[in-house]
Amino acid sequence: MINSKQIGGSRRHILEFVYRKRGVLIAPLWIIMLSVFYKEYEKEYIIWPLGVSIILGAGFLRMWAQAHIRNRAILKTSRILTTTGPYRYIRNPLYISNILILAGACILSELIWFLPVVLIYSGILYSLVARREEIRLEERYGEAYLRYKKEVLGWIPRIPRS
Repeated sequence: MINSKQIGGSRRHILEFVYRKRGVLIAPLWIIMLSVFYKEYEKEYIIWPLGVSIILGAGFLRMWAQAHIRNRAILKTSRILTTTGPYRYIRNPLYISNILILAGACILSELIWFLPVVLIYSGILYSLVARREEIRLEERYGEAYLRYKKEVLGWIPRIPRS
C-alpha cells in the first residue's frame, strides 16, 4: 500500500491541481449537456422519471453525507475521523453523489449516448480528487484512517460486519 510520503512531488502537484480545479474541470460536461442536441433520446416517459429519480437519490445521499460532516464541525471535533452515516458504508459518498447527479442530468438532457463519457470522465476526475483527499486524511488521522480505509471501500458500498 502506498502511503502519502511515497507519492512523488509532481504527482502530488497534479492531484492538488485537480482537487483545486475540480469545479472547472467538470464544467465541460455541463456545457455539453446544456448545449448539444445531437441524437437526443426523445422518450420523455423514460427519461424524466429515471433522470429525476437518480438526481433525487444522489441529492439525498449528498445531504446525508454533508450532515455528518457538519455535525463534526459544529461539535468542533475535527480531529475525529467521520465514520458515521454514509461514511460507515463507503468512503466517498459526496463524490459518488456528484457523479450520480451528473449522470441524472445527462439522462435528463436526453443525451444517452454521452452517459458513458460522463461516467468515465467524472469517475476519473473524482478518483484523483479522492486520492488527494486520502493523502491528507492519512497525514491527519494516521493509523485510524488506514484502518478505516481497510474496512470501508472507496467506491462500492459494503455493509459493515458489526
